[in-house]
Amino acid sequence: MRMKIGLDLDGVVANSLPHVIKVLDLSFPQKFAQGDHFDLARYYGVPREEIGRIITKRAEEVFGEAEMVEGAAEGIAWMEKNGHSLIYVTARKTGREEDVTRGWLERHGLDPRRLFCVSGGPKAEVALAENVELFVDDFLSNAGQIAAVGVPVLLLDAFYNQTEKELPLVTRCRDWDDIRRAVAALAEDKE
Repeated sequence: MRMKIGLDLDGVVANSLPHVIKVLDLSFPQKFAQGDHFDLARYYGVPREEIGRIITKRAEEVFGEAEMVEGAAEGIAWMEKNGHSLIYVTARKTGREEDVTRGWLERHGLDPRRLFCVSGGPKAEVALAENVELFVDDFLSNAGQIAAVGVPVLLLDAFYNQTEKELPLVTRCRDWDDIRRAVAALAEDKE
């Protein structure tokens, strides 16, 4: 069965984290070291608004230069070939970040008309409004919020989303091969 699938961008489709860290490391004396938490404002010791301002100001460098996550291009092509409808839902802000993102999607052969920027708001609202049947994200809190409204989530494994706690309707995937297998299984179950 064909499904409507919501895909997060950062960490799922776009490998923007190295660019975010590079820009922030150049902006502050402290240099990021991968740890078990991912609160960049706390890490750099500045308000979240300051982090957001820097990222928006340097959106072309942060988002425009990002590579695709390994396996994402093939996984997305596979989903489309199998008749799944895709939308891209990101916490990125409307305006400058959205414009850069639309250009990035076009350059990577992805449909920018299917982009939803929630400006840090809840992705679960878009998932419900757009009748998404499955969502792929890498951020644990997003996965929990989306699953809480009844939408199953595939959580792409990352150093910042490790937990012992299992969340209902959330399935952890190691990589895009796992995502493809999970989508195939879920689509088959819906038939």
